Amino acid sequence: MSTSISMPQDPTVPPGGGAHAAEPEHPASLKNNDEIRHEVGNALAAASSYARLLLGRMPPGTEPWFREALQAIDANVLRAGRLLLGEVRAQSVQQCDLDAVFRQSLAHVPPDRAGDIAVNARSLGSVTVAADQAVVAQVFVNLLDNATKYSTPGSPIDIELGCSEQDAWVTVRDQGIGIPPAALKSIFDGYRTREASAMAPGRGIGLRLCRRWVGEIGGNIWAISSPGEGSTFYVSLPLARTSNRISDRAEIPQRRCVECPH
Repeated sequence: MSTSISMPQDPTVPPGGGAHAAEPEHPASLKNNDEIRHEVGNALAAASSYARLLLGRMPPGTEPWFREALQAIDANVLRAGRLLLGEVRAQSVQQCDLDAVFRQSLAHVPPDRAGDIAVNARSLGSVTVAADQAVVAQVFVNLLDNATKYSTPGSPIDIELGCSEQDAWVTVRDQGIGIPPAALKSIFDGYRTREASAMAPGRGIGLRLCRRWVGEIGGNIWAISSPGEGSTFYVSLPLARTSNRISDRAEIPQRRCVECPH
């Protein structure tokens, strides 16, 4: 017997404009947040345990894609658990290798879109940014998730990693539905365009979290886009003092839209 779950409709009215979306109704039996967090955490822990059990019992000759799928399930479940517990937060004293973290994030791209990703590291060597690895990885995962959700399979998603004198930067460029210029700031406040809501489910939380996390570590995030012409998201992160510079130096693209508060 299957159970159908109806999700609340995605917000399509920008903050402060138009009619307010109706608040979702909560059943009388809804438990408090701590109880919900506890029960969801237990469910995630069980899912991770079963994934690892299957990984440990796979017979010789199992196709690689099956192992990779289980590893992706386990990684995403663990990531969801960290988000649930609030463990993904910026810690500026941490450092991480930009290229290594980004390539780890590529494992979260849906298998049917993995072939659409092209990465240009601009001769990137060992570039260390002054940021916590879990935070940087989650920002990249969120941006890649949006790029795959709002563009059609088979269309290219171009990734570029680079470095200036003070910052390392990453761009994620898709050929998707695009964003009206007037909404390029409000999307970081949770606003979703009608076109985005019609194309994929979501609550507008991912970009809002990205802005918060990037801002907490002294970086910036912004976007450039037009409807029907795809979107380019830019992230700049402060370099660690010990970071090696890349040989093919390139200046970070101009910040045009939204910057994180420091």
